[in-house]
Amino acid sequence: MALPAGQEYDFAAFSPAKKREAKPRTPELKKVAPLKKTREQIREEKRMVAVRCFRAIVAGVVLSTLGFMNIYGYCKCDIADRKYDALTEEYKMVQSDNTRLSMELNSMVSLDQIEKIAVEKLGLVKISSSDIEYVKISKGNKVLVSSGEATE
Repeated sequence: MALPAGQEYDFAAFSPAKKREAKPRTPELKKVAPLKKTREQIREEKRMVAVRCFRAIVAGVVLSTLGFMNIYGYCKCDIADRKYDALTEEYKMVQSDNTRLSMELNSMVSLDQIEKIAVEKLGLVKISSSDIEYVKISKGNKVLVSSGEATE
């Protein structure tokens, strides 16, 4: 399709559209006639309001009680954790003391230490090979003593 000269491109088609002014809508208000209620209906509505209030209060009390019980449980758990940590630390200290005392006992019970205590504190003397007496057992129920006598 051929366009007339000078109108190859019509840029007016790309211009933004004009915005329409929107008219504010106002809802139509209808006048409603007030309802006439009987005393029984009013009494029933008051009772329903009281029941709803009572339910709301009971729900609030139950929820707050559950909240306090939850907080109390966390506090008890925290106290138990702290006691456990303190006992664990005490156990580690006692275990360390036990290890130290075991090492000290082992050093005191060595043969050299026993010999030293026997000589220094108890006044014992180490025996020589000449002080050893041997007992020979012969056949039967007889025992030969170093003096040469046989006894039964």
